[in-house]
Amino acid sequence: MGSVEQPRLVIIAGKRKAGTTFLFHALRTDWHPALKDRSWHEMRAQVDEFRASGASSGVVAKADAIYDAQRLDAELRALGVSPDCAEMILLDRDPWERFLSFIGHEKKLGQRPIEALRDAFNSEETAAAEGRKALASSGWKVTDIRYEDLKDNPPNALLGLPLGRVAEQRNSRGEMLPFFGLIRRLVESSLYGKIRETRAIVALKSFYYTKIAHRSDVKNGFVHAVVLGSVAGPMDGQRRITGMFVRRSSFRISLIDFVNHRRWWGGLKITSQVLQGILLALFGRVDVVYLAISRSNFGLIRDFLLLSPLMLYNPRVVAHVHGAEFDDYYFKTPGFHWLKSKQLGRVDQLLFIHEQLQSQAPDIASKSNVLRNPVPDFARAARPAKPLEVGQRPTFGFISAFVPGKGIEDFLELAEGRAGQARFCIAGGTHPKFLAYGTGIEDQIKTRADIEYLGYLGDPSGFYQQVDFVVFPTSYVSEALPGVVLEALSFGCVPIVKRSNLLPAVFAGAPIRWFNDRESLLSSAVSLLAQPLEHTAELKTAGQRWVRAEFPSEADWLERLERNLLGWETGMRDFDHKSQTT
Repeated sequence: MGSVEQPRLVIIAGKRKAGTTFLFHALRTDWHPALKDRSWHEMRAQVDEFRASGASSGVVAKADAIYDAQRLDAELRALGVSPDCAEMILLDRDPWERFLSFIGHEKKLGQRPIEALRDAFNSEETAAAEGRKALASSGWKVTDIRYEDLKDNPPNALLGLPLGRVAEQRNSRGEMLPFFGLIRRLVESSLYGKIRETRAIVALKSFYYTKIAHRSDVKNGFVHAVVLGSVAGPMDGQRRITGMFVRRSSFRISLIDFVNHRRWWGGLKITSQVLQGILLALFGRVDVVYLAISRSNFGLIRDFLLLSPLMLYNPRVVAHVHGAEFDDYYFKTPGFHWLKSKQLGRVDQLLFIHEQLQSQAPDIASKSNVLRNPVPDFARAARPAKPLEVGQRPTFGFISAFVPGKGIEDFLELAEGRAGQARFCIAGGTHPKFLAYGTGIEDQIKTRADIEYLGYLGDPSGFYQQVDFVVFPTSYVSEALPGVVLEALSFGCVPIVKRSNLLPAVFAGAPIRWFNDRESLLSSAVSLLAQPLEHTAELKTAGQRWVRAEFPSEADWLERLERNLLGWETGMRDFDHKSQTT
């Protein structure tokens, strides 16, 4: 570094939770205080100490100084520090990551709801923007730095000063608070600055992190979400989505599962879960409630009972709507009007899985958002579809639990007498609610030499990899966004789908063959068998391309869901799926 006429002072005045501690320890200067400052008084003392040291360069850091730029300017000038011998670093960070860290920090200090924290965060963003303008107009040299740039691709120097490698730094105040509880008044006092680095406190922090904190992922402590929904039991679309959130979320999750609520002991289980909710609300911390909202009278009453004790904490409530009949039940079906209105009034946001399935009710539109279901990772990772070879028999497949209305009878009739033209295989099995029906179907399949029966598959990849055409003949009224169709397209299979409910609108533009009844299913199959192999290959490739462009990956979906749960994307439409093309 070249010689300078006056001692050079670098002031890190970035936003809170933007990585100030990291940069403070990484920047190499001749004079470097042991700790970041906590108050204006400490900052003045550090600046005086630097000037008295005779060092050619020094650094001080005050993470919240940017929010009061006028005072920062006044304090420095009062100390004799001019823009000629000082430089400002305004440190910023990805807003979503900073917001999560901000929540984790503020939740340790108090129990304010998510909405209040989001408003406080937005106020800080506004204050920081105004502060930057004020500093620049006052003649200070201001350099904007992003935390991600320092972490992902760290430079060797910053503002002509060496930048060293440091381990991840923890904030002293953030370390103490989880162990001591609500000691905000102590932290804000000058006493804390005197005791925070004493041997006793350092030992206590070390004990906390080595013996306690490692047992629960620190990341999972940012937000506590209570999940009301089904995860266990027979797998369906809603259980798959809810389970994915529970297993993979970065939030700390408390699950209140709906499984077995309709059994003879269901009343006892619901009662125990209501008590669990009371304990969570009184003695725990409930930031947000994720509700897989029901669309039946039993489910409405059950949801209302389980949600009621959690409302003592006044959490943010987000209802995820998985079916296609939301408006029909809540606004057109008679009965329970008061309870329906009360339940929807508790909900801060309704999250629909497709634009075509969104509620048309005026009162609901203002708090509705859309997040399309993801393509499962195992399907998204599928290789390009393998084209059929000349003389090779194509394969028709059916995959589903054996439930009335899923249309397996149509598939069985399609297979009759066509063994010489194509192969046929079925994956699936009986459903606990329809044992007699499912057993009958299973027995019938086992007598058919023209059908390969794969049974239930934990991983359906093997099914899709050997199938060219997936038949989906469902007539379910609630069918909204079937995962089978998404998976089939991802693997390069051509779906043959019954024109039921809103499915044609949901899958508009996809290379799908539609049919109306059993006769049109047969004619569609004949047409596909007769078409050139090149056309079939084009349909397979187009399907893979379309589904990757229109639906998110699991990781993208999870991040967008968490953002919606915290109100980060309120009022936005679904993710920019056009940018997801791979």
